[in-house]
Amino acid sequence: MADERPTAFTAVFFLHLSATTLATMQAWLDAGHRISAVVAYRQGRPSPLTSPRKWVTFQWRIVRMLRRHRIPLVEPESPLDWDRLRADLEAGKPDVAITYGFMRLVPQSVTSLFPLGALNFHPALLPYYRGPKPFHWLALDNAWRRHGGVTLHEMTGGFDEGPIVAQAAMADAGRVGDASGFLHDAMVRMVTEVVPRYCSGALRGWPQPPGSYPYARMDAPRPVVQPHWTRAQLASMCSVFRKRPGVTIEVSGKRVRLLAEARSLGRPTGARPSARLATVEFDLADGRVAYWRHTPLTKFLNEAVWRGGSADPPGQATPIRLGPFDRQDEAHEATAGGSGS
Repeated sequence: MADERPTAFTAVFFLHLSATTLATMQAWLDAGHRISAVVAYRQGRPSPLTSPRKWVTFQWRIVRMLRRHRIPLVEPESPLDWDRLRADLEAGKPDVAITYGFMRLVPQSVTSLFPLGALNFHPALLPYYRGPKPFHWLALDNAWRRHGGVTLHEMTGGFDEGPIVAQAAMADAGRVGDASGFLHDAMVRMVTEVVPRYCSGALRGWPQPPGSYPYARMDAPRPVVQPHWTRAQLASMCSVFRKRPGVTIEVSGKRVRLLAEARSLGRPTGARPSARLATVEFDLADGRVAYWRHTPLTKFLNEAVWRGGSADPPGQATPIRLGPFDRQDEAHEATAGGSGS
């Protein structure tokens, strides 16, 4: 039998640093591959009351991974000098670029550096919700079940337009609306099972179907609670819209910002929203709830005490489909972990 030992590949990661991208890079390294550089914009300082233990732990994990594997961290300034960046990356002799949340279109003058191509993770089922804010618009349109998921696609000259290599749908995994946890698990699995097969030539990208699709533009409106929303929909909104002004509700003519559900109060009563010292009580389509008001103290307690400021979400089975979801041929149903031939 022929020797089928896997080949190790060298990647440059262009990304926004987060617990999810850190886990993705670590999974790539644990699979025996190499990272020649990480290109990421400098991280801002957190609020003093924002889960300091979790923030410090995360920063230490980044430093530890970079030092242990001798990976240079490139923090470009704006405007970005692409010619200089290409020259800096060329010395590492990378095979492939892997990107997520970089918020800049990497030009072809840079992607041409990578002989095996450049791949991007997009947090929606392309071609739906191309653009910079897919999570926000999926939440606003309540479209998690139909279009929520992760797409791995080839990078081209336009944003999120390249051929699709693989997709994972929230609905397939029974995790509709679990934005951050599902993204974490899907990216980790794809980077270890799909990307190496793509680099070895065993997989290819499939063109995205033509047509007009919802676009996740940057200027997503700030949501105000509506009585037809469900508890799950509001929880999803609060998870996605974290920056000020966040998700709000009108109470006696004033907007009150919400943080997270405190408890269920049973069936809807028809009563108006009422504000307490730390909570707001109001009706939703499937029940009356009490929500924590968004204040520095409740945010700190929610992240650092009540939820323990714990680590990454646990890995779960994440079904992967190769190519876009509308394909009907046999390859479409193959799983990322298949043996191939």
